Amino acid sequence: MDCQTPQSCCMNICLTDDLLAEIFCRLPRLKSVIQCKCVCKQWLSLISQPEFIARYIHHKINSHCM
Repeated sequence: MDCQTPQSCCMNICLTDDLLAEIFCRLPRLKSVIQCKCVCKQWLSLISQPEFIARYIHHKINSHCM
C-alpha cells in the first residue's frame, strides 16, 4: 500500500486494503466499484484481485438474503 500518493489530495489518509475492500463491498452498484479502479493503482490492484471479487460476490449474495 502506497500512502504517499497522490500528493495533490487535500487529505492524505492511509487506509488498509482490508478496510478499503470492506468499503468497496458496501457500494450499492458494481458500476461504482469498477469506477473506483480508475482512482489509483492501489485501488485498481485491490479490486482486480480474485480474493476481492469473491468477497464482493459473497457480500452481495448475503446482503440480499436479509
